[in-house]
Amino acid sequence: MKNLKPKIVLDTNIIISSFFGGNPAKILNLFEDELITVIISTDIFSEFKRVLLRQFENCSEVLTILKLFLEKAELVTPKITVSIIEADPSDNKFLECALAGKADFIISGDQKHLLPLKSFQNIPILSPKQFLDLL
Repeated sequence: MKNLKPKIVLDTNIIISSFFGGNPAKILNLFEDELITVIISTDIFSEFKRVLLRQFENCSEVLTILKLFLEKAELVTPKITVSIIEADPSDNKFLECALAGKADFIISGDQKHLLPLKSFQNIPILSPKQFLDLL
């Protein structure tokens, strides 16, 4: 690992899955405890907000999580646009964010688009379990 405190980009499915516990929740706890740095872009935050509010309409934890990202995540503005994931072009924002933020890892549960890439520009794309096993 490049840093003692790894810099990661989280796919939206990790945030959703964290509500159900398991490894995604452990990753969010690491973020909350400031043991990892999460990098986001405004596009990613907007997606987090839109999806969380749709999935968990009346859940107070949604606001807590959104506040966590606003207060502790490292906001970057991607300067390079990529078109690596043609089947779901909206997933390219995670690659762009990782590049802009010089991420150590991209964490995803996306078996169709992100995980099959295995890496992007020397940034490993890992499942939550693979990431936690590395720590």
